[in-house]
Amino acid sequence: MQSPRIEPVLLGTKGKLREDSPYSLALSIYAEANDGNTFKLLLPKPSYQPDYEQIVCSFLNFLNDYHEGVKVLGDIGFDTSFKPPGGTILVRMNEASKQIEWIDHRQKRN
Repeated sequence: MQSPRIEPVLLGTKGKLREDSPYSLALSIYAEANDGNTFKLLLPKPSYQPDYEQIVCSFLNFLNDYHEGVKVLGDIGFDTSFKPPGGTILVRMNEASKQIEWIDHRQKRN
C-alpha cells in the first residue's frame, strides 16, 4: 500500500462522483456486523501517508469489542434509526482520536 501499483479511477456524470475522496478505491476491509450488516473499513490513499498497521489494529480491536458486546454501534456514532444501504456500514479511523468511527454517506465526507 505504501507504493501502490494502481489506483482505480471512476468515471461518471459530473456531480455524481467525488474526485477528491481521501479513500483508496483499490483496497478496503470488510467484516461481519450483526443483523446481516457488514462493516467496510475505508483506508486512506497512500498520498495521505497513513499508518495502515495502526488503522487495521484499531479496526480489529473495535471488532473484538463489538462482537463481545463491549461496544455498540452508537459508540462509533452510528445512527441506529438508519438502515445502511446494502447493509454496509462505512467506517474509518479518526486520525485525531485514533478511534473507529461511522461515516455517514448522507453527509459530505472530509
